[in-house]
Amino acid sequence: MVPLAFEAFREHRLESATFSGEAVKALRRMLAGERVEHRPTHPYYFHRWNELLTTLGIAGIVQNPYWNRTKGEMILECARPDILKTTAGLSISCAKPAHGRWEGSSEPHCGYCLPCIIRRAAFLKGAEVMVDPSRYRMEDPANANLDSTNKKGEQYRAFEYAIERLRQDPTRTRSFIYKTGPLMEELDRIEGLEGVYTRGMEEVAAFLKGIETISSEADT
Repeated sequence: MVPLAFEAFREHRLESATFSGEAVKALRRMLAGERVEHRPTHPYYFHRWNELLTTLGIAGIVQNPYWNRTKGEMILECARPDILKTTAGLSISCAKPAHGRWEGSSEPHCGYCLPCIIRRAAFLKGAEVMVDPSRYRMEDPANANLDSTNKKGEQYRAFEYAIERLRQDPTRTRSFIYKTGPLMEELDRIEGLEGVYTRGMEEVAAFLKGIETISSEADT
């Protein structure tokens, strides 16, 4: 993927390119010599990518035109829902899609990791455009007896906790987004980043209605 990205700029003399979040995550980690797996996309890395391209003498920029849109909003605002409907099922959001082998399943989406929860929330938000085409190894979290002390429940509990903290004090949003990484180059976009974070959490909150977690350690 990395050679192809650089070749596109060099051979075709592109002035800019739009990368999906997943591509940027993968490219960044490959350059660092790490395994390619899910990591949050952050504006900081777009700036570092563009610095790298400049250092390498490649005339081009990497940009994210959807920096202020949640996944659910992107579904609702999609200009070609016909294409979305035929391709969305081919995409994979799961942080550990290969783990299905250990669970005796061929389904790539676990349904309980952080990106799977965001995916499910996004398709719920965009339900008027299309239904979620994904199949999840944990199909019905509302009846899954989610325990926050194990992998199937910990991210659900983490979202419950974060959403409740924001409900109690919405002004926490800014401190939350600063904890994700450096934002010194995004000062003119802070309010927009706060907005997309808040709306994204609202999407997840809507999905979590009717879903409860327990802690077996707390209950013993």
